Amino acid sequence: MWILGSGEEVARARMILPPPLYAGQEDPEGRTVVARPSGDQPKGWPTWQAAGLQEGKELYVERCLTCHGCAGNGLGSYAGTLTITPADFKREPFCSMPDDQWFWHVSEGIQGSVMPPWKESLTEEERWQVVGYVQQVYARPVMHDPDEGDPGGDYANLTNPLDNTIEVLDEGKQIFIRECMVCHGDAGRGHGPYRDLLQPGPPDFGDGSYGDYTDSDYFWRISEGVPWSAMPAWKLQYIEEDRWKVVHYIRTMFTQTEDPPSAPPEGEDFTYPDFYKESARFPEDVSYERGKVVFLTTCAHCHGLAGDGQGWDGQYLDIKPANFTDPNMRGMSEGDYYARVSFGIQDSAMPTWGEFLPENERWDAIKFIQESFQTGSINFGSLYSDEIGNNVLTLSSDNWTAEGNVISAENGQSLYQKYCQECHGDMGQGDGPGTTNLPSGGPAAFPKGIPEAYIFWRVWEGIPVTFMPPFNWIISEGDIWDITAYVQQITATLEGGQ
Repeated sequence: MWILGSGEEVARARMILPPPLYAGQEDPEGRTVVARPSGDQPKGWPTWQAAGLQEGKELYVERCLTCHGCAGNGLGSYAGTLTITPADFKREPFCSMPDDQWFWHVSEGIQGSVMPPWKESLTEEERWQVVGYVQQVYARPVMHDPDEGDPGGDYANLTNPLDNTIEVLDEGKQIFIRECMVCHGDAGRGHGPYRDLLQPGPPDFGDGSYGDYTDSDYFWRISEGVPWSAMPAWKLQYIEEDRWKVVHYIRTMFTQTEDPPSAPPEGEDFTYPDFYKESARFPEDVSYERGKVVFLTTCAHCHGLAGDGQGWDGQYLDIKPANFTDPNMRGMSEGDYYARVSFGIQDSAMPTWGEFLPENERWDAIKFIQESFQTGSINFGSLYSDEIGNNVLTLSSDNWTAEGNVISAENGQSLYQKYCQECHGDMGQGDGPGTTNLPSGGPAAFPKGIPEAYIFWRVWEGIPVTFMPPFNWIISEGDIWDITAYVQQITATLEGGQ
């Protein structure tokens, strides 16, 4: 029940649900709770629905998602068309905004923006339900790990009514790239660009835990969402047929619990429009350095930082990401590349980047790929010198730890193996496995005893005119300090390069 007070004050009468009790805790009467059989554990849906949060989610999907986005960060599909960017609920002032201000903004709208006065179309109770959902899932999230139970009602024992064809997979992929990739990632590992601060985070479809999931399990979650999470109820945006296409795509490409369709006969497979293959050419302002960042943030996790198809997210895929260093990949025209980047590769997880990346970013990425991995125009000679950028001269690990941070060379080793070993090799000698087919060979060996500020600088900003990327785009400052500590360890005793 919601009660309006006098003046501008709005009081909220809450129904407080008791927190769940776990084995070993005491209940209000002092009795110790014992473990119960797993079949008797409370499910996630009843508490979620009792709190009015499913109604709030459905209202959010219907009324708010196109502007504020499924991650609540103000980056919905319409956000880029607006003069005033929609609110990012995961940042201040929203994280600490009082309830009455939330209700006021939702009810009256925001002057000078397209935020509507929802009091005109939503009841008082509905506005509070939306506020409750946004607070719980985005502004003030608390981690939940509910047992969702099994599909029931109309979702029980469903089987996918669509044949799994290449055309159906391609249409499912387009929906996934448009709506799901921002959280789940284009490789389905839960590493999408909007995953930050979501609690719980998106699942990893490649972790091998989906062997028992049925068509009903997927369709139910896609249609209704997942309780205590930001997963939208897509039944409000997409018809059943489209949702079933996404089920085929996830099961075939990511969880690999469904056999892929047969390839079409030769000559009947998908062909790219002639305009792209024959006429598309690099624009005058194409940029290798910008392309380096695009490749790092959107391509490297599948194709690998050395372009060899050995990225950390994509190695588990049945249809392996392309190895750009393969001699058979050379000789493709600019238009061929542009068509494949824009339309994707059928019967694979290669995204339809025309759905997501602006045209100039696609061209920049192609420029980087060709010059780094195929034409041999990049010089890998040592660029090391005693000169260090002015912006890092005052950096000090002592200052970092004095602020209460911890530097872990052990974590740095794990990060080095993930991001650096492919090119630099185990001991920084430039003989990593990804350098085998590079036309210009591998990078120079690390010099002995590199100063920490220099290491941090190069990891943070990258090295111009090489494909050493600026890792500040994908990892934190703390992680870069950890990598710095580990690189110092392995260079302390090596003769290294010059």
